Amino acid sequence: MCSQSIFLVVGGGERYSWKMDKSLIDIAWVILCALLVFFMQPGFLCLEAGLTRTKNAINVAIKNISDFGLSSLIFWVVGFGLMFGEGWSGLVGTSYFWPEFKNDSLWGISFFLFQLMFCGTAVTLISGAVAERISFMSYLLITCVISALLYPLFGHWVWGGALTGTPGWLASMGFIDFAGASVVHGIGGWAALAVVLIIGPRTGRFEDGGHRLSAFSGSHLPMAMTGIFLLWVGWIGFNGGSAFGLTARTPLIIVNTILAGSAGMIAAGAAGYLWYGYPKIITIMNGSLAGLVSITACCFAVSPGASIVIGGIGGLVMVFGTFALERLRVDDVIGAVPVHLMAGIWGTLAVALFADLSVLGTGLSRLEQLLVQTYGIGACFLVGFCCTYAIFGLLDRIRPLRVSREAEIKGLNIVENREVSELYDLMTLMHEQEQTQDLSLRAPVDPYTEIGQIAAQYNQLMDSLQSSLTHISNLQHSELSLKQKVIAEERAKAEILSYQKRLNSILDNAVDGLITINSNGIVESYNKACEHMFGYSAKEVIGQNIKMLMPERYATHHDGYIRHYLETGEGKIIGRGCQLEGRRKDGHIFPIDLSVSEIRLGNERIFSGIIRDITEQKEAEAELLRSNSALELFASIASHDLRAPLGYIAMCASLLKEGYESKLDEEGREFLNVMSKSATSMQDMIKNLLEYSRIGAHKQNFKPVDLSEAVNGALEKLTVEIKDAHAHISYDDSLSVVMGNGALLTQLFQNLIANAVKYRKKAETPRVTITCREEDGEYMIAISDNGIGIDPKFKEKIFLIFQRLHTDDEYKGSGVGLSFCQRIVEFHGGKIWLDTEYEGGSRLCFSLPVPPSLPPLP
Repeated sequence: MCSQSIFLVVGGGERYSWKMDKSLIDIAWVILCALLVFFMQPGFLCLEAGLTRTKNAINVAIKNISDFGLSSLIFWVVGFGLMFGEGWSGLVGTSYFWPEFKNDSLWGISFFLFQLMFCGTAVTLISGAVAERISFMSYLLITCVISALLYPLFGHWVWGGALTGTPGWLASMGFIDFAGASVVHGIGGWAALAVVLIIGPRTGRFEDGGHRLSAFSGSHLPMAMTGIFLLWVGWIGFNGGSAFGLTARTPLIIVNTILAGSAGMIAAGAAGYLWYGYPKIITIMNGSLAGLVSITACCFAVSPGASIVIGGIGGLVMVFGTFALERLRVDDVIGAVPVHLMAGIWGTLAVALFADLSVLGTGLSRLEQLLVQTYGIGACFLVGFCCTYAIFGLLDRIRPLRVSREAEIKGLNIVENREVSELYDLMTLMHEQEQTQDLSLRAPVDPYTEIGQIAAQYNQLMDSLQSSLTHISNLQHSELSLKQKVIAEERAKAEILSYQKRLNSILDNAVDGLITINSNGIVESYNKACEHMFGYSAKEVIGQNIKMLMPERYATHHDGYIRHYLETGEGKIIGRGCQLEGRRKDGHIFPIDLSVSEIRLGNERIFSGIIRDITEQKEAEAELLRSNSALELFASIASHDLRAPLGYIAMCASLLKEGYESKLDEEGREFLNVMSKSATSMQDMIKNLLEYSRIGAHKQNFKPVDLSEAVNGALEKLTVEIKDAHAHISYDDSLSVVMGNGALLTQLFQNLIANAVKYRKKAETPRVTITCREEDGEYMIAISDNGIGIDPKFKEKIFLIFQRLHTDDEYKGSGVGLSFCQRIVEFHGGKIWLDTEYEGGSRLCFSLPVPPSLPPLP
């Protein structure tokens, strides 16, 4: 136990000031919640880095970690004292600066740690809003001002009496903000809005008319989604720890938090779907955060139903707030202002509208409470927005907060942090070669990346050019006779002409369409594959604008798109693949896969495109989707219509067995057992059929999957079966990383290992070995066992659904397991088979493609 004289708002409501004891459980809970709140820092880092462009993602990440370290030191030196020290007229704290904690209890130290995490969160909110155009030193200056002055000042007005017993002036009026809807999210949101208005939108973000020009796609949306999950984890500590102990209301606080976040996500996702016509990812993500922010101020004093309403309205507030900012040409990169400021304002007002007044304990009527909450929002606006705008508006006039336009276009990773990429290295070398005319320079080559392959082709081109020029130069400086020179030059020209003919032959016989255009959109080359694809001959197209091959909706914007790219270097498809549509000579519109790259020859800029007709692919995808949908619908209907009667049959059989089995003769008991087993078997079969049908519903949004982790996951799920059978499972370090669906691959190993353990020989310990080797661009994985084996004549039958080689009395099963495995493997682009030459048991093998390159493991 530890004793501490404190002023505390228990559950955000009842006020006490007394000498109280804090149990070690309460202290441990607060420390745990502080650590959970710390998870919001990597959450914000993943979210912001994932939603910013690749050329700025590293810069955003380093700002996130830097602001937390800097704000932590400043809060210890001055912020904690201003916020929680002895109050001066309820306006500012005057003690507890740079605390040493020599004579303080464990509770005092724990309290400081928890509040330190809150300060770091308030500062980090600003980073995502101002990303991609603010300088690193300017951002650190903002961090200093927020953590040293603005956040502690407003925090003292609301929470200042938590240690001294003397509340700030807003708390004295009855203002309630349980976990920081205004103190944390309001201050951070107002400050973010002020700085965004000062520095202005990113270059190219808006047209002169004020409409959206480009949403600037983020660098890694799965990373951003990972950040959302980390923020949800952090919010449990954020709200759950604000009761400063494991109180009777802690479970309700956590439940209300989760429900509000879920309601915000659903409401925002639905509103975004109605507005955009499709489920917009960032709207769904930010909707969940807005719901979490909205419940922060009153999660301790509302019912679960009210928390759902509050969170849902918070999600809608975020959606319409985002629309409003875009119409006003306010460029908030990740939506920090709608999420934290606007949803925070709504959450602060919701205290008066939804909270149980008896739990609040302020003695105010609902209308009076609403008025006080409004006063608090106004005070937060004065400190968070007005002070920030005044301070940094003045500093911006002295020394601009924003980087130069050239630095912004080039990317802050390079300009501020000197972090380069393969593409940047290649472009730098090409520019240097253009300026110096040094043909000996070569680009660095990584053969496992697309840029590396381009660099290798560029180096081969330069080798050929340098060789030809060297040969001509040697001719010019030699003492050969004029006739010999002419003969040698003619031979060199013939070689170049032959090389050109071979190149043209390769281009004309390429399966994919190859086309080049100049900076005005005029076609300069057009191979035979393009002629077959579009129906135009090369004579009809070369010299014409590329727009003749486009549908009208693409053609009208094409010239403006090229002009914008040439002026700013910002392009949507250049340097990356995308799926668009083309227009044939007969007017037919068809889907294409297009990859575009830029080539610079001196001052001339040429764009080359690789085009592939994907009509058959799209038709196959549509047919597969229809087939999978029909199968899933059938399985779902069968599951729904058959599960209930089968359940009743199983239940009746169980009741008959309990009450009447002793009254039946042996034949009657046998019939009863058969009926019970059959009902259970049918229920398992329907469940397996439903799982089998749903494989196709998984989107092919593959991620790196470590097969070792998939095996471990399968072994965890089979713990009981392995233990009962005393089975020995072994696998080595040869298991590789593939691109796939982690859950399905885990299920694949689970089914195959379970079969190997189940079909074992009596009185023999099951031994299962898993191996992996690479062969011809594929990983070959084998699961071998010492069980009863499989007759080679059944090598095809075992993969047919509902086909079994044994009765239920011998080995229980539904006949779906190996069919399920086959669908999973084929879904990943591989094959599965029985090794008929294996002796001593059975060996099932399957293949998975070796990915050409892998992103980092999640």
